[in-house]
Amino acid sequence: MGFLRKYFGKEKEISSPERFLVEHERFGNCVFERGKDGDLVRLVEGISRIPFGKYEDVELDMEVPEGRIGEAFQCLGHVYDGQEKFINKFYEGIRSFCEEWEETDSRGNDITMETVEKNGSLFRIQVRESWRGNLIVALRGMMSDDAGKDLLGCHSVIAEINCETDEVEYDLEG
Repeated sequence: MGFLRKYFGKEKEISSPERFLVEHERFGNCVFERGKDGDLVRLVEGISRIPFGKYEDVELDMEVPEGRIGEAFQCLGHVYDGQEKFINKFYEGIRSFCEEWEETDSRGNDITMETVEKNGSLFRIQVRESWRGNLIVALRGMMSDDAGKDLLGCHSVIAEINCETDEVEYDLEG
């Protein structure tokens, strides 16, 4: 038996009490699922892959407290509105890590911003609450050299954007 849930638009029937629909003007119909513990909800249907800049097949994850869904969409919209700026910040982080790790291209040349723009990749955008309690949008990607060899020890590069301040913190994962 379904139930009705209303957030930003008309009520819709959803087949499970753990799931509910959020109709968002910009991002469309999104189904969220409540976690077993706590008040976190996770996007399970809707905007799973949307282009970001030149990256056509970016996966989107959203896991936030249920009471902050509206803020999370605002945060995501803000980052999408400033795509060029945030992609450039993402590239700056990749370039910095390449310099720190003394990475080079296949000919032994230092990794330049041009190389990062050409060979860097973005595969996931994640919206979540940080341990400090603010919402962040994390851009995740990889870097390879001009011959296709993965750099940075095959680690993912993460640029975490604080949606309140636009400050970006960088990390490697994997």
